[in-house]
This record gives sequence, C-alpha cells and structure tokens, in this order.
Amino acid sequence: MGEIFGKGASPATALLRSPSVIIASIGLWGMNVYFFRIFGINYVRILNHDLVIERRVQRKEKDEADIPSTSRVSDVGVVETIDTDGESDTNVIDRRKVKELEMSFIRTDRDTTECTSNESDEDYDESDDSLDESVSVAQSREITEYKLLYLSLFLLVLLHASSITWIQLFHGTTIGAIFFFYFAVGVGFMLPLALTAWLRAASIVVLKRAYELVKPRCNCFFRRTPRPIPFIDVFFADAMCSLSKVFFDWGMIWTLAANYPNPVPRSAASIVIPSSFASLPFLIRARQCHIMYIVGNHKKDPQKYLHVLNAIKYSTSLFPLIVSAYMKTSITNRMQSRLEVALVVLLTVNATYSLIWDITMDWGMMQNPSAIVEHTVSECSGGYSAVGMTSSTDGIKNSRFGYCADTALRPSLRFGASLSLFIILTDIILRFSWILRFSEAKLFPSNDAFILCTQFLEVFRRAMWNLLRVEWEHIKQVQSKKLFEMNEKSGPEAGIFLKKEGAFDLVKDTTIPCALMRRDSKSQLPTAAMTREKTKLRKSTV
Repeated sequence: MGEIFGKGASPATALLRSPSVIIASIGLWGMNVYFFRIFGINYVRILNHDLVIERRVQRKEKDEADIPSTSRVSDVGVVETIDTDGESDTNVIDRRKVKELEMSFIRTDRDTTECTSNESDEDYDESDDSLDESVSVAQSREITEYKLLYLSLFLLVLLHASSITWIQLFHGTTIGAIFFFYFAVGVGFMLPLALTAWLRAASIVVLKRAYELVKPRCNCFFRRTPRPIPFIDVFFADAMCSLSKVFFDWGMIWTLAANYPNPVPRSAASIVIPSSFASLPFLIRARQCHIMYIVGNHKKDPQKYLHVLNAIKYSTSLFPLIVSAYMKTSITNRMQSRLEVALVVLLTVNATYSLIWDITMDWGMMQNPSAIVEHTVSECSGGYSAVGMTSSTDGIKNSRFGYCADTALRPSLRFGASLSLFIILTDIILRFSWILRFSEAKLFPSNDAFILCTQFLEVFRRAMWNLLRVEWEHIKQVQSKKLFEMNEKSGPEAGIFLKKEGAFDLVKDTTIPCALMRRDSKSQLPTAAMTREKTKLRKSTV
C-alpha cells in the first residue's frame, strides 16, 4: 500500500510508482511483440479471432433477416466445442453456421507472416482500388517492438521531468505532478501528428475493449442468453489483474484529494475507495466467468463447472487485498499479528491455485498427471522407441529432452521446450514473490521500494504468461478447425466420437505417443490415434 498515511514532506510520493509500472508494462508488451514476430505467431489474428467471427455472424444474420423462417434449417446436431479455459468461440444459436464462418477465418498455413496491422486482413478486399492506400495506412499504424520500446523510454523521461518540474521548480505536490504527467501524455497523444497515429489507434482499441468489460452482454428484459466473452476481452481483463496495485493508487489519488491539505487518517473508511479500485479487475474477470457459465448452461456444456472454478480463483485474490489494506489502518499489535498469519495463508492459497490454473488451463500443459508419471518412469528415464522416432538427434525435436518435454507439457511447443520450461519456472517463482515481505527490512530501504519491486515482478510475470497464453489460444483455434473438418468428412460417427470424447480431450491425453503428433502448427491433432479410436468405436457400436 505504501507510505500514504501520516505527515511528512511528501507522503504521497509512493503514488509515482504507478506510472512507472505502466511504463514498464508497455516496454514488456514490446518484448511480447518481438517474441511473437520471431516465432511466427500472428497475435493480432489470434486476439481478433472471436471478434471477426462475431461481426461476420451478425452481418450474416442481418442479411438473412428478410428470408422467410420456413426456409431456414437449424443444425443443432453439430458438435459444439468449448475452450479448456472455458471461453467460447461463438455467439449464435445456429452452431453449424458459426463453425462455417469460423473455418473461413482460420487459415491452414502456419501464420508465419509478420503482423503488419492492428486490423485483421480479412477486412480488406483485393478488388478494392484503395487497397494500396489502406495498406500504407495500416503500416503507419503498425505496432512494433521498437515503437513500444521508444515509447516506454520517452514516458520514463517525461515522468522524471514532470516530477522534478512540478515539485522542485513550482513547489507543487506529488498529486499535482501525477496529474501534470497524465495531462502531458494525453495532449501528446491527441496531437494530429503522423508519428503518433499508431498511438491514437491503439488508444481507441484500448478504450473500446475497456468499455466492453463493463458493457452488459445480455438483454435482461427479454431474458436472452448473454453473448460469450471474446478472447481479447479475457486477455485484456487478465492483464488488468496484474495492475491491481495501480488501480489502488488511482483510488488513493481521490482519497488524498478529498482530504487535501490534511493527511489521510488511518481509518478503515480511508481504504474503501482504493480497495474498491484495486478489486475492480478481479470483479470484472469473475463477472466474465459468470457470463460464460450462463452461456455454457444454456448450451448444456459438460465443462461449464470450469467457469465456476475460474471465478473462485479470482475471488481468492480479493481476500489478501482487503486484509493487506486493513492492516495499514489503526489496529492493535495483537490484531496485526493475527492478520499477518491470515494474510500469509490467503496469499499461499491464491498463489497455489493461480499457478495450477496457469499451467493446466491457461497454457494447456500437464493435464494428465498419471500419463506424465508413467512416461517419466518408463520412457524418459531409460530410453524410448516411439513410432517415427529415430535414435539420431535432430535438434530438440528428436532428442530425449524434447520427447520428455512433449510428454510432460504438451506436444506442440511453438516457443520450444527450453523457453517454455523457463517461462514455467519463472511463473512458479514470481507467483510466490510475496515471500520477500519476510526480508523486507533487509532487502529494501522502505515499504514503497518493496511494493514497487513486487509490482515490477508481477508485470514481468504477466509478460511471460502472455507468450504461452496466446500460443495455447492459437493451438485451440487450429484444433477447432481440424475437428470441424474431420466431422464434415467422416460423417455422423465422427460427430458421435467427438461429442463423447470432448473437443480437446485428445489434446490433453498425453498417453498418445508424441511421434504421432507433428510439432508444426499445420498438424496439431494426432490423426493416426484418432483414426484408431474411431475404428474401435465403430466396431463397438456394430
């Protein structure tokens, strides 16, 4: 919470840490863009996937509004796929129509082309005479890692200059320096310069997504099923959760302004607004889980319980936040000790719960523990001979380390086994970065420095998390396409098989030999294994 109470020359100096964390987040997103580019992942297409499908569905429904209802056929027998993280890819009742639209959007290539625009290239028409002009405009608004890096450096210099100018030269307060910084940034973004065109476009996208986070997704008067949450909104809300302390500081600004020029009293009333601001990202994310549960219940999704478990995970983040804020108020030493113990327990539960969810649900890894143990003992520890595997080493793909990584993690690792394991280990360590509080007096000169350090560690963890999260979402989108194609080619029996086994059970089944799954993104499904399973099913039904 920082040294925001009491008297002093500048009690609100701790609030300067929030702009610093935001600036660091911008630079780290530039790192994400760099890794997406060098590993051939079109993150813009992946993030906009659900939005493009939603627009196409709405456009097609509008075009079919004039068609008589007697001529319409509803295909309700098509297998419906739900993400393992619980987020749906569709937004209509007619499932086959949605899937056809979805398949027309997902391309069969590997997405190795670089992202050159914040807009999907599906919006461009090759027959349009203004295509060249549109492409040039899109390139001028392209978000690259270099632009983000330069922007973060510029904002860091501007923050330092604003604080020095306002506090030392004009003898103002820290609150005034913060408002001066945000005002300068806003004016710079609004200037009609070609150099900042990409900033204005990006700001509009952020504002639109922020509005969608609080926008009602159902018609309560007619009791209609709410619209599913698109992946980009889930991704955006998760990023906001890592900036919870930034929201707390924003709420503290209003508390400081309300008590100005007097210091903020140490009372529970003084933490209501800041704590409410800090809880906002987790409440938004829990609301998204509730909406997806309603959608899953309407569609009779057997995995709808995952949304409840996900909502519980975000609720475990609220209790440590409230207890930590309350400990800064005027309480007795005895109560302080009791709350410290309770806080440690709550932080442990939240970190463990979130870590398990990161690995198994957000990244699609280690989803079959029994298979991991079996393969680790029988294969990884003493040689192996899987179909298609050779004894010669051909990089990490045919090495024992790569095979064991496939078994323990998942068969498709676009970032490679080494980088994926590094990200997992980083997430494990940084999920428990709060343990530094026990050595706060030895490692940090003040409580502000400790909180600033933990905030930097959290946004760095989120940047690492983003890589595998987008990769897993890309894999699921490709899986959805291949499952649909197999269902179309194989007929009703394949549909029965997919409905029985689930949309992504084969992806989670690590008992399938890794050699049956090609590691490139063109073939994410174990086609040979699926063929054998379908044959067994047909024989059993005859």
